Amino acid sequence: MRPLSVCTTVYNEAHRIGEWCRQASQYADEIVVVDQSSTDETADIARDHGAVVVTDEHHGHAEPSRTLMVNTAQSPAVLILDADEVLAGEIDVLQNLHWKWAAVWLHREDYVDGVNVTPDKSEHLRYFRKGAVDLSPDLHSHIVLNHDWRRAGVETLTLFQPYILHTKTSAEKAADQARYETLMVSA
Repeated sequence: MRPLSVCTTVYNEAHRIGEWCRQASQYADEIVVVDQSSTDETADIARDHGAVVVTDEHHGHAEPSRTLMVNTAQSPAVLILDADEVLAGEIDVLQNLHWKWAAVWLHREDYVDGVNVTPDKSEHLRYFRKGAVDLSPDLHSHIVLNHDWRRAGVETLTLFQPYILHTKTSAEKAADQARYETLMVSA
């Protein structure tokens, strides 16, 4: 079984980080939480649940902290989840993957107030070998297999089990949308 670091970036997620860490600990060898200078107890709760916690400045979105998160991770394989995401389904599939896969695309299902709002195609590259991907700090940028790995012909895999379960309330969705629009205007 390949060692796995499960990582997230957070800001004021005290209401959910404990449960997130508890779930991640079921399949992670290490949990890494990059706290973007939360003003609540997020960092303390994550530490209390065994996470390695690193502080970053508050950027307003997770992507600028991804490089710090991956560099902090000690395992050769990394899984990135948001604090409002968990793995669901057949999680043991990830733990038994062969090393030939440099990166794995995982299906993500999105729910708002319990209603499935998943678009037709919703695969995200979130599980990868350290060094195999490029991470952009841009808002909503996708993780991509880096040029050297693509040129070498290293394979990726798409899985529908396990999958990422992403849940929000409509109030959280509206707040996120307003924040993203503000960030895009100021960029």
